[in-house]
Amino acid sequence: MLLDGGSARALPGTWSATSELLADALAPRFPCFAFGVAGLAPWIPERLGAFQASESRRRAR
Repeated sequence: MLLDGGSARALPGTWSATSELLADALAPRFPCFAFGVAGLAPWIPERLGAFQASESRRRAR
């Protein structure tokens, strides 16, 4: 489980390097793992697509 901090308000580009790596590189390479996002930050949906795509590929196998 990765827990990422946040800020008091939405700021573009505030995802940490670890979160970026998970969303952009690891999720597609490891479809057997479940990746997801839990949070209240309004900018999270822009990255959620990477997680959902990974989950769709995992289920298709």
